[in-house]
Amino acid sequence: PVTVMNMMFPLQMGTGTGQKAYLRPETAQSPYVNFKLQYELQRKKLPLGLALIGRAYRNEISPRNLTLRLRELTQAELQIFFNPNTVNHHPQFESVKEYKLRTLLVEDRKHNTPMERTAQELVTYGLPQFYVFHLVKIQQFYVDVLKIPLAKFRLYQLDDKEKAFYNKYHFDFEVELNEHGFTEMGGLHYRTDHDLKGHQTVSKQSMEVIDEEKGQRFIPHVLEISFGVDRNVYLLLDLGYENNAERGNVVLHLPEVVTPFTYAVFPLVKNKDELVAVAKEVYQELKKNNSVYYDEVASIGRRYARADEIGVRYCITVDFDSLQDKAVTVRDRETMKQERVKIKDLVGFGKR
Repeated sequence: PVTVMNMMFPLQMGTGTGQKAYLRPETAQSPYVNFKLQYELQRKKLPLGLALIGRAYRNEISPRNLTLRLRELTQAELQIFFNPNTVNHHPQFESVKEYKLRTLLVEDRKHNTPMERTAQELVTYGLPQFYVFHLVKIQQFYVDVLKIPLAKFRLYQLDDKEKAFYNKYHFDFEVELNEHGFTEMGGLHYRTDHDLKGHQTVSKQSMEVIDEEKGQRFIPHVLEISFGVDRNVYLLLDLGYENNAERGNVVLHLPEVVTPFTYAVFPLVKNKDELVAVAKEVYQELKKNNSVYYDEVASIGRRYARADEIGVRYCITVDFDSLQDKAVTVRDRETMKQERVKIKDLVGFGKR
């Protein structure tokens, strides 16, 4: 038999026969309710982006796979309000039009092979410049910032039956996980004016704005970029975890933008006061502008292993030569290469 199920969690407000409420299934609605106020505060300028990170709640039938499918989840969403008459133009599109996007369009599914297409080719295909520009930024974020291999990334186009009825265009960004194959990490949704119109109808407050140049009134359209934070954390751990047989320990390959520590500072041994003093000086100097920790316990090999396990990119060792040449040994997590670097040149090392 068919079971009717509400994906939202109901609540009873107040005592007795209080008003019924629901836990929010997405963070998106808060920016929509606040749009008019924010529009006024931002001197009535479009496009206007409102970002929000917060909890959302969904009555999932079968929560599973650790943080991939949860009933209580964290979302990071950006709602971009813009004039629909400008959707086919983006002022920076020329700078990305030759950029190649790894896409799986609806027609590609018969062979299930993503194709590389330039941003301009997707516009020729029928997608608006404004939409394609943000597809480019999403791929650049995953490939250039999070360091996801391009072969493990794809932009997956949803067809009319799969996308929400209010989405004119909808691409999911997916990453191939070791355990679960290609998995949705978020989506780019062109929601048109569906949400603002709905709030206008219920609240009786006009959501219209005025195009100052043409004197026309319109309801802004919305482009939504939605990320599942828990899923993206899982992604980094899934692809970053390596049980390295050569080293004999776990290595966590994290991009530097999310690693808990960029540097770790070690004296070669802890029972030599002169080494400890220099190591602590290096630590205090680096701490001013970097994420760094100090460790003097156990052998140097064990300390390297501990640093590998939590994703530290660079290990800095103060040894006896450091007392003479004012230099330290810097070990790179990724290559295990050791480089001699002057202490005065450490600030900014690795960010060259």
